[in-house]
Parts: sequence; C-alpha cells; structure tokens
Amino acid sequence: MAKRNVRGNNGMHNEDGSYDALLVTIVIIVSIISIFTYFYKCIRKDETANYAQLYQALQEKLPEGINLPSLGLGDESGNSTIQNVLNGNTSLEDTIGGGGVTEEQLDDNLNGTSGEGSGNGSVSEASAEEDENRPPREQNYSYFYDNFGESEREIYDVYMDLVDNKDVPGYMVTDEMSVDEYYELEGDFYCIYYAMLHDHPEFFYLRTDELPRLDISVLQYPDMVVLEYSFEPAPAGENRLIDKFERAADEFMSDIDLDRSDYEIELQIHDKLIEMATYDDYVYENDDAGVDLGRTAYGILVEDSNGTDNAAVCSGYAQAFQYFLTRAGIPCVCVQGNAGSPQTGDMGPHEWNLVMLDGEWYEVDSTWNDLDLSTDDHSQDFIDGVLASRDEYEASTHVWFNRTTDYMTNTPVPDDTVFTIEGYMDWNPITPSVHLREIDPSDGDATVFDYLESRLPYAYGTEYAFRG
Repeated sequence: MAKRNVRGNNGMHNEDGSYDALLVTIVIIVSIISIFTYFYKCIRKDETANYAQLYQALQEKLPEGINLPSLGLGDESGNSTIQNVLNGNTSLEDTIGGGGVTEEQLDDNLNGTSGEGSGNGSVSEASAEEDENRPPREQNYSYFYDNFGESEREIYDVYMDLVDNKDVPGYMVTDEMSVDEYYELEGDFYCIYYAMLHDHPEFFYLRTDELPRLDISVLQYPDMVVLEYSFEPAPAGENRLIDKFERAADEFMSDIDLDRSDYEIELQIHDKLIEMATYDDYVYENDDAGVDLGRTAYGILVEDSNGTDNAAVCSGYAQAFQYFLTRAGIPCVCVQGNAGSPQTGDMGPHEWNLVMLDGEWYEVDSTWNDLDLSTDDHSQDFIDGVLASRDEYEASTHVWFNRTTDYMTNTPVPDDTVFTIEGYMDWNPITPSVHLREIDPSDGDATVFDYLESRLPYAYGTEYAFRG
C-alpha cells in the first residue's frame, strides 16, 4: 500500500469559525502533492484521466469555503498552474512553493481575512484542550493484528484510525495499492474489520450495528487501486455508552491485584466476572435481539439493551473476559463455534476464550463456569446448600478453566462436582459436552468465521489447569 490521506469536514475550525491555518496548510500541501503525483502518472498512462478529473479531485480535498482559484491554482477551464505542470511547463515543486500560492495567501484564505489582517495560525485552544483531555488508547495485546502480515496490518491501522475519528463528520481515509495487491486482499477487507473488533471488545458499540459501519469505495485505474474508507455516522448517545463502559471497567479492575502472577490475575478476573454476571435468557431466547448490548461486553459490565444489569449471553462473557485480561497484560482472544451435548442434540452457537500463560495456550469458558443458580429452578434451601459445599462449588465453577483443546472437544463428567445436600438427591450440574470450532457452512457469518478461526492456535497447556 502506498500513501494514505485523511479528510474530515469540521476538524480544523477555530472557535470563531475560521480555519487553523497551520494544520490546514499542511493538509492542503500534502493533499495537493499527493493528488498531483497520482494524477500525473495516470494522465501520462491513461487518456481517460484528464485535467478536469484532477481539478475536481484537488477541489474536493480542500476545506469548505476554500477553492483553487482563490489559491492561485486556476479554474476548470484549464487556465491554471495545474495545466502547466501537466504540460511540463513548470515543476510540481514550483507550483506548490512559488506558483502563486504563498504562505500569506493560504493564511488569509484559511482565516477568512482575504488579505486584510493576519489570521490566527495556531491550533485553537478548544481543539488543543480536547486533545489533552482525551485519554490515550491502551496498548493492549491484539492477537489478530500481531499475527497479520504487513498488508493486513496497514488496513487494520486504517480501521483503528476511523475508530479514533468516528465523531469527526465526513472523516475519510484514502489509500492506494497496486492492482495485484488489491486482488490478493479483495475478499479480506471486511474480515480484517471483524478481526479488529475481535481484538478490541471495548469497541462493543460497533458490534451492535445491523450492518457494518464501515464503508469502502473502490476506484480502479490501470496501474493502481484507490480505496476510500469511512464510517457511517454514529447513533445518538453512543459516547454516553462508552463512558459508562469505561467507568464500569475501571471499577471492576480497581480491586484486582495486578502484582500477582498472570495465573492468579486471570483467576481473580474469572471469579469476579462470573460472580457479577447473569446469563441473559431473554437475549438467548429471542432471535430479534441480534444487535442487543447483551451480546457484548457492555452487557456484562453495565446492562443489556432492556436495562437488565450485568446481563449477557456467552459472547458478552467471553468478550468481557478478554477485555479484562488484555487490559491486565495477559494475551487473550475469543473463540467461536458450537457447543453442547451431542447425546441430547442440544447444540448451538457459542463463544469462549483462549488465554496464554507462560507461552502456552489454554481454553476457558466463563459462561459455562457460571452456575447462575436461580430460585426459578431451585429452592432457596437447595441453593444455600450448594453454596455451602465449597469444594464442589469451586470444582463446578472451574470445569472449563485453563483446559486443553482436546479436553474442551470432549469434556467428561467430573467426579468432584457432585453435590450431596441433605434432603435432596445427589446433584451433578456437569454433563458430558463438546466445544467445537465449527459452524454451519450455510451460516451468513461462515466466511468471517473461517478467516478468523483458521488463525487461532490450539491449546496444549496443562501446568495452569485449575486444581482448587
């Protein structure tokens, strides 16, 4: 991939409505050089690319209220320094540096003074204050990004840029790549987008879109492809949800002892998570709840879309667990597939985790480890008896904790999970089960699933399996 340009409609204004001259001057010069260079090559090789296209492309790169004639770069008729460059009568450097576009003209035009007085050429105080107060993004472990090649990483970086600037109206990133590279990656652009979402559970708000928020426009030329990336506008109230999520996450982590070993930190997070969370039966039972917050980490930390506190289905459990572990510096990623009991035919889509400890991978299913005892299913006396049976309770809530892939694929019934409670029959909440990394090939998500699953490791670690 070659150069990358970005554009936003309202990201460079001062408080009085004028433009920040320094920033916009840089953007204009870089954009003009970029577009000049690109179209110059196209026009020399392809007669369909002409002066009018170049003029329009340059004009679109300028902020609202600024035009090429006002900068001394001519008009659509072809009477301009642009045409002189194309005809070879002057150099690109002379056009930018001395072809009628002086620093004073740029300053005057950008600040709306038209040469009368000097504009404010510094970054606005409001914009600077906003940047200063914006918290930096945490540098967490990102499994897919770390395992991508250079081309995939560059696309991934574009998507991260779009997330960072999602509130900038009209923000767009433009990339160029060779035709061969484009065709190599053609089917992967949206898969890479979902890989980014899998690496970042904190982007929960992008998972509730019925369709991907990402838009990609493709312009193909004889020797290159130009891609324009942008996001659809965010729905109202999105940033309030993000603030709630971040506050809840900080509160959750406040009493996690990060001075302990990775295994001990993982165990703390796991046990606190299943203690806090409630499985969201409503979301599970209603297909029309497909974009519900109860399918994300937000449901576990805050609430689902119905306002039920700390409620989510398996994807919410897995994504919250991943988020907290990566925040603590422990590599973790989500796994998708089908799980259940083959004997009874009770199988369905499921999500769980892979965790790395001391260089070895382990599988964890915090959803199934949550017994989630309810008086809807059991008497209060029975629940009290279960909670009082500490050894059996600890064993039952860690059956799927730090296991190998082979164990998850064929989980037997443990002997230490049988509860003997006076006045009740012996009860073992664990039944034979499987976790399979496969989905129905006809599923609409099969392409993305195959793309992601093929890159996930298998778990062989045994040293940190739960032993009570």
